[in-house]
Amino acid sequence: MSKILAYHKTVYIPQGWDDGLWQSAVRFWEGRGFRFEERRGETQWGKRGSLWGNLFLLDSRQLRSELSLSRINLTHVEFVLRALTSTGQTITAWNELYWQRELESLETWLLVGDTQEEEWQAFNRQCHKARWGLSPLLFPDPGSVPPGR
Repeated sequence: MSKILAYHKTVYIPQGWDDGLWQSAVRFWEGRGFRFEERRGETQWGKRGSLWGNLFLLDSRQLRSELSLSRINLTHVEFVLRALTSTGQTITAWNELYWQRELESLETWLLVGDTQEEEWQAFNRQCHKARWGLSPLLFPDPGSVPPGR
């Protein structure tokens, strides 16, 4: 049975949303594995992942996902990330935190140009430990829960 998880982020851009920032947002998401279609008016769609997704790898970027970028007005843009899961795919708290962090990182990238590389490296190390530590899906370990959960 398929399931769709959606994460929304509206970003306020004080200097106004223009084509340069639009391209910057697209480059940010392309760096995270999305492939984009042509822009249609004030909206653009991207996709990443595959049908097999994180069936074996437990990698959030491998799950089938869709992303929409939509300009709401001159200073606000909305990003909606939809994770498309199917039977047999496991969604962990780490997956959900990963997607939320992606949206938060985008905002920081657009507003101050910070990729938060050190924070992402630390997060990915924590994810990796939780993913490969004594099979947390079969033997849940309270220590494998993401921070803030």
